[in-house]
Amino acid sequence: FCAGLLFLFLISPWLLYEYRHTGWPVTELRQAVVLDRLFGRKTPQVCPVKVALSTSVRQLQVIDKVAEQEKDGYFIENLVKGFYPQYLIFILPVLIFRICRRKMSADELILLLMVFVHALGMVGQIAVADKKLFIYKRYLIVAAPLLFGWGAVGARWSYDKLRRSMTFRYRWVCTLIIFIVITGLIFDGWSRVRKKQLNPYLYEQVKTHIGVELRK
Repeated sequence: FCAGLLFLFLISPWLLYEYRHTGWPVTELRQAVVLDRLFGRKTPQVCPVKVALSTSVRQLQVIDKVAEQEKDGYFIENLVKGFYPQYLIFILPVLIFRICRRKMSADELILLLMVFVHALGMVGQIAVADKKLFIYKRYLIVAAPLLFGWGAVGARWSYDKLRRSMTFRYRWVCTLIIFIVITGLIFDGWSRVRKKQLNPYLYEQVKTHIGVELRK
């Protein structure tokens, strides 16, 4: 509860900003569109920001690439990638085992429910607001760490099984394998953090939009 209050306090400037432009204290414009349709309210007309840009060939390529990625064919791919499938190798067996054996605690069920509600909520708001079935994987990965606890249990179980299957003389091989796997997973995730892709078209749009808002 305290974490929730702190979170609301930290994002309150953005909630006020969205309330000013949409009439709803939401975190994203699509949420306002969904609420407008649920309550039958007309969306207020927000004056668009006029940007005088000379669209270069590179910017057009970026725009075409973004449009291409928004095709419905990418929905399943992005949905799977949004849950870090390389970690699901350890997570899914533990979840299936605990659910089948009825060993899931109330705390675990709440965490699992939060992950699924978040995913369905993101897909639902895009489907209602944009009228298409699409999701970006970056929308889902923010909730994926809630599953990592079961991943740690699965990794430990795999380590113990592998260790018992080897003689004492070759158990260092087990430790080496686990070390290589964990190192590979860390570098796989960290490479996405280090990789900076600058979209020149969106960058100019955001920079100009912020300048207009500050002048107001």
